[in-house]
Order: sequence, then structure tokens, then C-alpha cells
Amino acid sequence: MRMRQLLDWNAGWIVAGGDTSHAIIRTTMMVDRIAMIVFGILEQLDDAARETTDREKFVQFSRRILQTKRQILGIRMPELRKLARQIAQSRRFCVGVRDLEWLMRNMHADRPYEYVLLCGLMIDCAVYTEFDEATRISLTKTYLQVVDSWAQVDSIIVKDKRHATKAWWDFSLECLSDEREMVVRYGVVSLMTNFLDDEHIKSVIERVRRVSHEGYYVKMALAWLYATMAVDYFDLTMTELASDNVSDWVRRKAYQKCLESRRFSPEQRAVIAERKNS
Repeated sequence: MRMRQLLDWNAGWIVAGGDTSHAIIRTTMMVDRIAMIVFGILEQLDDAARETTDREKFVQFSRRILQTKRQILGIRMPELRKLARQIAQSRRFCVGVRDLEWLMRNMHADRPYEYVLLCGLMIDCAVYTEFDEATRISLTKTYLQVVDSWAQVDSIIVKDKRHATKAWWDFSLECLSDEREMVVRYGVVSLMTNFLDDEHIKSVIERVRRVSHEGYYVKMALAWLYATMAVDYFDLTMTELASDNVSDWVRRKAYQKCLESRRFSPEQRAVIAERKNS
């Protein structure tokens, strides 16, 4: 733990003015809290990793598909989600907004993949009243600055009416025009997860037409969105995929994803196969 770095960060938000000794005391208390949270998280992650069955095989498998530069401990998602809830809601840690913000803004290179993801998962798990909608969106923006894997993006997006509000809609659209691949992917997957409904469907189609990022994980997300959209809006999706608004690569991948799904009727699958092979 870098004490100087902690003190510098805290100096930016501790209330200015008053007795300097009070600020020093509060800073020291914050340092102790952060240290407890960081080492507590690492300790629990290490314990969870040791309990993972076939850990080495899972680590090797994960490294192939996650494409992260960080160390992988080999903890499966159900256990990570459980840990996120326990830590975020624990009286021992009492993780607040500023705690979580610090954890993400000071994401050292030696922090494992699961540590980063755990911070993202805690954004939605926290139960304290200070975690209102605007705060969760702000924390998500901070989190997206430190992710380096598509799975760290997708795993924090859940289908929930709390995330189907105008504020989350606006944030998702904002992400679509970002220059960073994983941020754009977040926008696409967020729209796919919470806004493919009668109220938003035409706007979703119109908005994703404007996505110009050529990153592989953005294009895969677009194909996934179209394949998901086709389940409830088949004719509309087929028309869009046949248009010049969709690139050849995304179109082919979307058809492929549709054919890999079991959510389409034999008649629909025949239409998809014909279009894919044409």
C-alpha cells in the first residue's frame, strides 16, 4: 500500500479549513479503512481461488477467452458475485462511495483480473443510500476506465428495471461514441440487455447505426445485439440486417449467432440460413 499516494488522494476530498490536526486524523482513518478493504478483498479472493476445483485448468481456459493482461486467479463468476455481495454489504468493510472510487482510481497493475471485476460488481451490490442512480453511473464510468477484458464489461450488466431508466439510457448512448473499445461495447450490451422493448427498439436501431468503432469486441457486441433483437422483432431485424446500415462482418456474425440459438422456429431458421448463404 503506497501511503503517500493514499494521503495525496485523500487531500483532494477531505473538508478544507478548520483544525489541520482534524484533517490528519481523518486522513489516517481513511488510510486504515482503505488498507483494510484492499487486503480484505485480496484475502477473500485468495481463499476463494484455493477452493476452486480444477483451478489450473480453469485458469488456462480463462486466459484464452478473457484476453486480459492481468493475473487470473481462477475464481468462477457465481463465487465472485457472492463475494461482491458479501463485501459490499458487510458491516466489517462498510464500503462507501469514496472507498469504491478510490479502489478503482488506484488500480495497480499487480491487481488480479478478479479484483478489478469484483470492484465493478460491487457497484450494483452496495446497499447504502449514498449509492443512488447518479452515483452508480459515475462509478461505472470510473470502472470502465480500468477494464481490459470484454468479460469485465459484460459481467456488470444485468437485466434490471433499475437500469432501464432514462439516466441509464443516456449513459449507454454516451458510451457508443467513446473512442475506447470496451466502453463502446458496454453501451451496446447495455442497450441490448435493458432497452430492446417497444418503446426503445426503433431508437436502438437508429443509434447503433452510428457506431463506427472497428474493434473486434464492439463488432461482436453488435452482432449479439442483432441476434437478440431478432427473437422478439424478427422481421424488423431481418430488414435491418439486409440493409447497408450493417457491415458485412457484423451481418454474417449476427446470422451465425441466430443459427446457434434455439430461440427461433424452424421457419425462421430457414430464412436466416438462406440469407446467411446468399
